[in-house]
Order: sequence, then C-alpha cells, then structure tokens
Amino acid sequence: MADYTTIPIRRNDQYMTAAWFNTLRQMLIDGEGVSSIGPFADEAAYIAAKGSAAAQGDVFFNSTDLVVQIYNGTGWQLMSGLYNNTEATTAPTASNDDSEGYEVGSLWMDVTADAAYIMLDASTGAAIWQEIVKKSYVDTKVSLTGAQYVDGVKAFSSFPLLPAIYPTTMYQAAHKGYIDDKFGTGTGHDHDGSDSKRVVAESLDSSGGIYIGTQTASVWDNGAWRLSIVGGTLAFQKKITGTWVTQSDMGV
Repeated sequence: MADYTTIPIRRNDQYMTAAWFNTLRQMLIDGEGVSSIGPFADEAAYIAAKGSAAAQGDVFFNSTDLVVQIYNGTGWQLMSGLYNNTEATTAPTASNDDSEGYEVGSLWMDVTADAAYIMLDASTGAAIWQEIVKKSYVDTKVSLTGAQYVDGVKAFSSFPLLPAIYPTTMYQAAHKGYIDDKFGTGTGHDHDGSDSKRVVAESLDSSGGIYIGTQTASVWDNGAWRLSIVGGTLAFQKKITGTWVTQSDMGV
C-alpha cells in the first residue's frame, strides 16, 4: 500500500498531515485498529459505543462539529496536525508544553474565563502561551512605554507618582518634593531671576507682617521689606541699619 506522507489533505478547514493521513489509511484500508470511525455525536458517545475508556490512537468522526478527532493519550484533538485544547477550565502554564503534544501554533481555550491563547514556544517546562485579544481592545489600553494622549477626565484612587526630577518645561507636573524645596520654610527665593528667598507671612500686627527679603540667623537683613500695621495704620516698611522705617518716614 502506498505511503501518503507527502500529501496534505484539507477537510472542514483542517489540514490532515501525513501522520494523520497514514493513521486513517491503516484503519480504513489496511484494517488496523478499530473498523469504524463513526459517526458519533461527541467523545462521550464514541466512548459509550466503544465500551471502554479512550486509548491513544482512537479516532472517530464527530457528526456534531463535522470534524475527525483522535485521542493522543491525554486528550482529544482535531486531525489537523496541531494539538489544541478547546475544553480547558484554566489558563495554560509553562508546563503545558511539547511533552503534552502541544506545538507552536497550538490553541488553548479557557472556557471558564472565556479566553483564548496561542503557543509561541513549546519548550519542555518553559512553554510560552500568548493570550489572544482583539485589536479594538488593545487600542483602548494605555501602553507601559511610548508616548500616548489620554482623553477625558481620569479619576485616581491614590496619588499618581511622578519622576524624582524637577519639571523643566511648560505644562510639566510638579511634585511635592519640588514645591517643598522651592517654597519650604527652610529655603526660599529672591525674585531676582537667579534663585529665590522665602516670603514669610505672619499676623498683621505691630510686631509682625508680610516680609520680603533675606534672613541671617532668623533675623531679617537690612534691605528687607515688610507690610505691617503700625499705630493702627497699614504701613510699608524697609529695614535700614537695623530699624524698620515706614515709607512715609523715608520721604518716598
């Protein structure tokens, strides 16, 4: 009898490779194995008719799905040359590998989570399965890398973390560390364009006010300005040789 190892046959959109074609030849033409392959409604109907558990090499025609199925020793698969798991109840793991009959391109259907996976690497103990998702689903997600524009108002359940660097261009977000460093009570700014010294606000009374200037050992330096209340009147004063002088006293 001829060997059909070089003939690819297509049935119901499934390729029957040489090994499967020769299996059918042995069963139907050479008379090896079971004498009939069906039809049966499903695996359970085949096993019931057979009267014993499925064994490696068992083949039958599934009249419900109109496909030929073969038992590989651990599960039923289509006569397509690839072992696919269409009845899984969990996601595949690295141990679902070539030792179980899977190959690159094998499909895994998790009917519990309604998810599908395709095998990218069948290495023993290190199988790689990639979940299959629609492009429309991917397009709505934010990538971990690359520039993207996110439209609409987004609410956060916790504060987002910003890079541990200072903003340098317009519209970059400023984090708490930057604000504390620039405007904390221990630092400050001069308003001269180079750096800054702090602006300290106190109650507007005769001993306090709003100050602009520098300090040395917590004492305001000469040249500092303050807005304060003097004798019940709001006065703008400058510190000159250790004394706060109001604007009117300066002849301004």
